[in-house]
Amino acid sequence: MTELYHGTFDADTGSVGAQYGCSVAQITSDSNSGAGCLEVTLSSQFFGFGHYSPLITGMSAGSSYDFSVSHRQASGTVGAIDMQIVWLDASAATLRTDHLSITPGATWVTDSTTLTAPVDTASLAYNGYGSDGNDGAVVHVDDVVLAASGGAISGTGSAALGALVAAAIGQRTAHGTGAAALGALAAAAIQSGIGPGTASIGSGTSPRAQIGSSAVATARIG
Repeated sequence: MTELYHGTFDADTGSVGAQYGCSVAQITSDSNSGAGCLEVTLSSQFFGFGHYSPLITGMSAGSSYDFSVSHRQASGTVGAIDMQIVWLDASAATLRTDHLSITPGATWVTDSTTLTAPVDTASLAYNGYGSDGNDGAVVHVDDVVLAASGGAISGTGSAALGALVAAAIGQRTAHGTGAAALGALAAAAIQSGIGPGTASIGSGTSPRAQIGSSAVATARIG
């Protein structure tokens, strides 16, 4: 799994800034892994933190990525935090915002979600917002990671349908047989927002579905 971004907060705040009057600092007295973590201290029930500069790059439209964050409530009451993953185009305009809800507790927990980069993706930012904390509460954040999803999917007959849809959207390699597999690939192209005209048979780059062993049956999106 190739990491495009890993906020370790081992040496500094990793360009994460504070919003809504809270404060952020890098500390070494606690961590999920490594030498330190990000400490967010609330000044009211509303708080936020975000990473906008430099923007995270290296994603490809239609490809699948895993976003994860580790967190712990160090003191007070923090409540649920809405982690927002913001996909941006080349002009830094928002294409789509995905959400991951996390609720910090007394021990470190890692939450994650798998996302598909929209068409025209050029970069990504993330932030976390809460509205149910109290003054002086503290939350610790560590190991914010964006990584390319990977893995292989296999199936035969009707099982190839679901396998190839997942492969097309998740940029994975799948093996399957059956006439329905090509229809699944076209359906995946539509579902992932690429469009029905770009599901093609022939050589190309991933995401690719190998149907049987014949090169003629190799299909791709994009």
